[in-house]
Amino acid sequence: MREWIVTNGLGGYSSLTYKNTNTRKYHGLLIASLNPPTERWVFVSNVIDKIKISDQIFNLNNYKSSFKFDYFPTFCYNIEDVKIKKTFFMEYGKNTSIIKYKIKTDKPIKIIHNPILNSRHFYDVTKHRHLTFNLEKIGNTLYIKPSNVDKTLKIILDNYSFQPLHYWEEFFYEKDRERSESWVDNNIDIGNIQKNIKESLEYYLIFTIEDEIDNPPTNIYLKETTKTSCFNREI
Repeated sequence: MREWIVTNGLGGYSSLTYKNTNTRKYHGLLIASLNPPTERWVFVSNVIDKIKISDQIFNLNNYKSSFKFDYFPTFCYNIEDVKIKKTFFMEYGKNTSIIKYKIKTDKPIKIIHNPILNSRHFYDVTKHRHLTFNLEKIGNTLYIKPSNVDKTLKIILDNYSFQPLHYWEEFFYEKDRERSESWVDNNIDIGNIQKNIKESLEYYLIFTIEDEIDNPPTNIYLKETTKTSCFNREI
């Protein structure tokens, strides 16, 4: 299956398949470089997005999407006449992954994000469920501290509610199984990040281990797309 990847210039990256699934232990939304350009560490394995329209909940991964590189890996969905454009990018020089959501709707909906977390070297898998995550919500940020590394993951989103779940989920990496490598991994679903949407809008979901986010995500996106377009012109 084809894959996409974006990088941050430090050795960190974000990468999944074209179906936004994990088929190898190297996949994830935030693989940070703790000692650039080495010591790559998986903090965010994936995020499961669902949309609630009236009383129905639709998992985006169960629906066909169109894929393109709109500067960055971009997926477009049309569910019950609600259009969702989902774009992945990273900030250069930072261990920060960002997802841009562009929603077009003429009716109120709810978006539910389920971040699936881990804390391991990208060559390893989490075999046992002894790993713990301390979680605290302050303002628009979830602070998550894994027990096995001296880093704090921050999940940032404006205007949301949070319902903690904290349950373990096994991932089975088919590509690793084919290579006779460790292929069963334990990840943790920390809960539901819920955002009520009354009309069309854009917003950003941020995953970072940086101490500070110096620029708003709109500025980061414009800066990164400018770099990309300049690079393409040079080629």
